[in-house]
Amino acid sequence: MLFSLNFTVGYSQLAENNNETIETSGDILLFAMPASALTTMLLLKDKKGTWQFTKGFNLNRAVTFGLSGSQ
Repeated sequence: MLFSLNFTVGYSQLAENNNETIETSGDILLFAMPASALTTMLLLKDKKGTWQFTKGFNLNRAVTFGLSGSQ
């Protein structure tokens, strides 16, 4: 019992120290993933897929902005 409690406390401290790294990674991936998807579609000359991606991306931005503004 004491070992598991000590492990849990140690793990939570480790997670707190890496919190900034995790946030930075998330911020980078927030832009890198859609950018790579759009780049791939443009390279493959997938006009229909690019249009679907653009509509979905903009709808997602609008909904996210609308929900965050309502708080």
